[in-house]
Amino acid sequence: MLAVQTAPRPQPTLAATLASLHRAGLDQWTGPMVVFADGYAPAVDPPFRLDTTPTKLGNARTYLRIIHAAVAEIAEDRLDGLLLVEDDVVLCKNALPYVQRLAVPERTASIAIYSPIDPKLDKALLKMSSTFWSGNCAVLLTAAALAAIAASPVVAAWPRTNGADEIAAYGANTMNFLHHVPSLAQHIGDVSSMGHGRIRRSPTFRGEEFDAMSLWAPSP
Repeated sequence: MLAVQTAPRPQPTLAATLASLHRAGLDQWTGPMVVFADGYAPAVDPPFRLDTTPTKLGNARTYLRIIHAAVAEIAEDRLDGLLLVEDDVVLCKNALPYVQRLAVPERTASIAIYSPIDPKLDKALLKMSSTFWSGNCAVLLTAAALAAIAASPVVAAWPRTNGADEIAAYGANTMNFLHHVPSLAQHIGDVSSMGHGRIRRSPTFRGEEFDAMSLWAPSP
């Protein structure tokens, strides 16, 4: 499933994110494509469908709506993971077909395709502590992680309307969290869903015209 999480913003960025997804290879994506909106009904064109709520529930509850929707799709053998993208990112060219071809290591909870770290490497999947979480800007969640998050009693009793990032860390805390370098996405929003005062940007994002599929080319 490809899910876009959105909520009303003072400066809307959803249209830019959806346009970027088209340039990122949306026509090659296999699986459901859903915009999950929190308390409003933005204009959404096919192939996306809109899933919204009449009132605002908050970041965390919307995140859990997405998790449970993905688990239901997995139960019906319609997908084996979830690519979650927030409504304030842009992706590089062909990021979507690249992500669907990624070999996911065992015991992986997620691969963050937006990464704010700069390890000075040309290409890598870096293992990070579950306490170091870059945000849900753009992240691939595995079926095992989705099941663990959905079944977690800590998550079920989550007391806050925010903290979606922490939900993943708590729910899948026995698994590995990976960051993809270079970053395949860039954060363009001016408001952090986590409440960070300093808005993060990825130093390794190579631009929307960078072709992610070039990363598959064999080394000379």
